[in-house]
Amino acid sequence: MKTTLRIAAIFITALAVGCATAVLSAASPQDESRLGDAAYAQGDYKGALAHCRAEDAAGLDRLAHELLSRHDYDGFLRCRQQAGKKVLIPESFRDNSRGWSVRNDDYVNASISGGKLAIEKIRDDGHSYVWVEGGLDPEQDFTIEATITKISGQDDNGFSLAWGMKHADDNYQFGFSGDGHFRYYKVSGGDWISRIPWTESAAIRKGNAANTISVAKTGDTLSFTINGQVVGTKNFEGFLGSRVGFAVSPKARIEVSSFRVEQYPSARGPWEEIAVEAMKAGDFDTALKYYFAAGSSDDLRAAFVKCISSGGREIAKQALKDEGQSEKAVRIRIASFLVAAGMHAEAAAELRKAGWDIGATFVYPLAEETFTDNSRQWAAGTPRQPGSRMANTR
Repeated sequence: MKTTLRIAAIFITALAVGCATAVLSAASPQDESRLGDAAYAQGDYKGALAHCRAEDAAGLDRLAHELLSRHDYDGFLRCRQQAGKKVLIPESFRDNSRGWSVRNDDYVNASISGGKLAIEKIRDDGHSYVWVEGGLDPEQDFTIEATITKISGQDDNGFSLAWGMKHADDNYQFGFSGDGHFRYYKVSGGDWISRIPWTESAAIRKGNAANTISVAKTGDTLSFTINGQVVGTKNFEGFLGSRVGFAVSPKARIEVSSFRVEQYPSARGPWEEIAVEAMKAGDFDTALKYYFAAGSSDDLRAAFVKCISSGGREIAKQALKDEGQSEKAVRIRIASFLVAAGMHAEAAAELRKAGWDIGATFVYPLAEETFTDNSRQWAAGTPRQPGSRMANTR
């Protein structure tokens, strides 16, 4: 699981670079296509990627295969992500054509005007929410990003993105406070369940300042970003509803100047492609990491067996340790891979080191004796004669 979280965080960083490049580019689609083709012809594949648009499926596919063959896995992932990207909500807040739940009552004063969504929590109890339908598919990957400016209120109160939302009592939230802390919560049946408690971060601009925050799902992992810096990762738990929006603490006012929701194909497929290519290249370390991330149990086992058969037992052990497994668990799993590779004596040795002697006795008889050493502990003695009660002696 730890490997999966690291790969997801790296992927989110690569994706952010790709998104920034797309935003900075203002050329026409025709000019972008010409620039991309020229860069590709010159072998400048990163330049070609910078000029590829989601609509150019054939160009992105060609570029993805080129980057994969060159083992540029970050570029390959960006290609695959760009090819299937759908912008579900590119909100500019010029009007309320999307149907945000803005209102003015005893609890909250929320309005849209001048390119901003303003939310003021009036009462000093609970949180107030403003939401819209998100249209996200929880089986696919996604990114939700917003720029939130704290206008007034206590610095130790929080302001959050909310998603997977049914209503105020069922949703997920990632937010920050004016005193430089962030948190991730699940609200279920009105109960607040901490997933990441309040944690201080230098990435947050304190006080009445603007901060851009995002939550991104990659595979089974959520990554949380503040002002371009990944500050945390957690397992994805699904949705409680289909809405997205914001939660505001008591006696506080914020303004949201941008809000964007994007959907992507699941990263599992590209991760498996990377693992297969890495195996072909003999890069077992990369292959095992991406097989772990993709959750391909059968392929992962085959990769471990091939890795060990090729003399990469220490690489295999480190991959299991990186997943947080204990020394004993690592040795037992390595033993199972050794058995699959036909290396029974080595498997028995690993089991004994793990303190599982009885398991070793089942594995060890399967080993063919080569008499290269006395690991079987052969003993010399006098055989018992027929009809004799004399025991064997050493």
